[in-house]
Amino acid sequence: MGKSYTLTQKAIKPLQLQQNKIIRMCLNKYSLEGSTSQNYKELKVLPIRSVYL
Repeated sequence: MGKSYTLTQKAIKPLQLQQNKIIRMCLNKYSLEGSTSQNYKELKVLPIRSVYL
């Protein structure tokens, strides 16, 4: 994979971390326990990673 893929990864990672935090806040889950993908399904939210990769 090329240079643009690496740049995309570097740009998306901070957004992904922020989105994960927001999802946990919305669900009142402040610990890192549990499945992140289950949290997304529960709120019916598309992960940022799915949009850009």
